[in-house]
Amino acid sequence: MVSKKGKRNESSESDESSVEEIRTTSRQTQGENSMGNTDSIQREFNRKAIVLVRLALFNQHKNIPLKKDDIVKKVLKGHSRLFPSILEIAQKKLEDLLGMELVELPAKEKTSDIFASQRGGSSGKTRSVSSGLYVLRNKIDFDLREEVVEVENETAPQNILLLIILSLIYVNLKELRSEDLFYFLKNLNLLQGKNYPELMPSYTSMLTESKGGGTLDTLIKTFITQGYLLRLKVKNHAQSENNAASFIFRWGPRAKVEFSEEDVKHFIAEVVKEKF
Repeated sequence: MVSKKGKRNESSESDESSVEEIRTTSRQTQGENSMGNTDSIQREFNRKAIVLVRLALFNQHKNIPLKKDDIVKKVLKGHSRLFPSILEIAQKKLEDLLGMELVELPAKEKTSDIFASQRGGSSGKTRSVSSGLYVLRNKIDFDLREEVVEVENETAPQNILLLIILSLIYVNLKELRSEDLFYFLKNLNLLQGKNYPELMPSYTSMLTESKGGGTLDTLIKTFITQGYLLRLKVKNHAQSENNAASFIFRWGPRAKVEFSEEDVKHFIAEVVKEKF
């Protein structure tokens, strides 16, 4: 015969066992839910990274830098804190699949900063200013690019001209007066005011509405707009009595990101080798 006290003890132990079983089951369920949530979050991050890669490729095709604000708005739906995580995943996909990377453009130089450096008045302190603009940069070695992929498009002649201009600026201590630039280009039979359909086949004149071609000035303005060239107005001291002004060209922020000095040296070497 079991006493009432014994029954109470058995009942108590049974209750405690049931409670512990419920707690264990609850913890297991929470763990499974947590793992499920983690997988779901990772899938969503991957999806957003793929959208970012597509957006970057689209902008690259249009030759337009990708704004960080557009990434936050179109890809992250306003959740700006996710930017570093999504960018990291997108970078991995770009490098593994395409041999490319997204790089932020440096902020444009201000004219006042240029004058200060010319006068030697720079304090030596540099401020890191974010441009919020991103472009795709090829990570494949320059010598291997032609072997890896052959690109045939209407912008190829433009790219060659851009490399010529960047090379001229580079060998002239990284800045070149506008009159000197056009003098060098004239020696290559590239004249101001002349129409060049082969350089800008899809260009439509705003004045004549005629398709095909554009002047050298138009093409250089395009390079400036795209961020490859920086044109700065400087005072011409030789003609200071009539307050005349001239321009100098430097590498723009996009050129500094997409082209290295080694790329330019390689291009110059190839041109010299073909010439002689």
